[in-house]
Order: sequence, then C-alpha cells, then structure tokens
Amino acid sequence: MTDGSFLNASHDGAAPALDWIIAQIKYYSGLDSYPFLVAPDINLAEALKDLANSYGTILYLDDKQISEIPSDLLVVRNRDIIDLAKCEVTDAEKTANALGYLMDKKIKGLAKKT
Repeated sequence: MTDGSFLNASHDGAAPALDWIIAQIKYYSGLDSYPFLVAPDINLAEALKDLANSYGTILYLDDKQISEIPSDLLVVRNRDIIDLAKCEVTDAEKTANALGYLMDKKIKGLAKKT
C-alpha cells in the first residue's frame, strides 16, 4: 500500500513500480499480493479498517504515521524491514521472507523490532 511517496513519484507514476514489487513478493514468498495505490491525503486508519475486512497483512511502503491499526490486521512498514535486515534498502526477497515470518508467527498490529 502506498501513495507513491516512497518512490518520490506521482500517484500514477508509482503504479508500475508497485506492480513490480507485488510480482516479486509473489515470486519469492508464494503469497497472494495485491497493489493498493491510495490518495496522499487519505485517512490511513479508515483505509486500514476497510482493508481489514478482506486482508490480514498490509505492507505499507510509505513513512507516514498510522494513528490506529485494526486488532486483526498485521501492518508491516517497509522501513521496519530495512531496519530489521540492517541494510540501506531492501529487496523483494528480504521483504517476502520478513512478511512470511511475521505471518507465520501470527503477529497482529504494527510489526515491531524484536
């Protein structure tokens, strides 16, 4: 999920990059993944509440703060994966591995450094 700001791209310009990220996550993890491009001014808490009705995990690519996360949803920020992997940037394989690990552990809420 992104508004494009993680790439310093316009909303429309982020679509091809997001599609590539999703394809790579599917390849490395086997997880069903779907891209969500949202407006920059969206209420993130409301968007996550709506998505929690159908999805269990959200990879949030932007660095904006999220005020409230539904209790039955796992939200993983790309920045947290970068911090956990102790690298400057992450690749799709590291991201897929982190998502798979967190999902296997049935972690909910905002993924924290452990």
